[in-house]
Amino acid sequence: PPCVGPPSVGRVFILFGGVERAGSFDLTAADVTISGNLGESFGVTTAVGNILSPEGGAPQDLLVGAETALYSAGTGYRGAVYLFAGGFAQGAPLTSSDAELTILGRPGMPIGRGLAAADLNNDSYGDIVIGSASRVDVIYGSPSLGGIIDLSSTAADVTILGLGIGGVLTTGDVNGDGVV
Repeated sequence: PPCVGPPSVGRVFILFGGVERAGSFDLTAADVTISGNLGESFGVTTAVGNILSPEGGAPQDLLVGAETALYSAGTGYRGAVYLFAGGFAQGAPLTSSDAELTILGRPGMPIGRGLAAADLNNDSYGDIVIGSASRVDVIYGSPSLGGIIDLSSTAADVTILGLGIGGVLTTGDVNGDGVV
């Protein structure tokens, strides 16, 4: 069902490093603010990684989940994940339409609840790891990513199915082989 209560516009606030901040901080003074669409839970999850450029390079790219994007009566939410190229200009007003890539979920299986980035195929590009109820989809990173990937008509590079997986994701080099 649709969200209960008045819909709102989600936002992601970016604070640049190198500036010492102390005490209270008003997010209206954030270095960059990215706004989503009304009612889509934009910013429910975020992740960073070198998706569009080789690992180890700077700046990293930003992934933003929007689990309640694209509601349709009868099929429910699809959700979306947005990929923003790193190198944000201070003060630039950005919206979800500025994303390099938008990934859309399947009807009734919203994506964007779990989100991570890691180089899973050891090609030096971070991959997008997307969780939804009982599934994890992986889109391989590449400098050619852009536009829209609709998971209802385009298969992910890797799909992992399992009851209850996909809600919370994290990545790391857990076997010590140097590949994250």
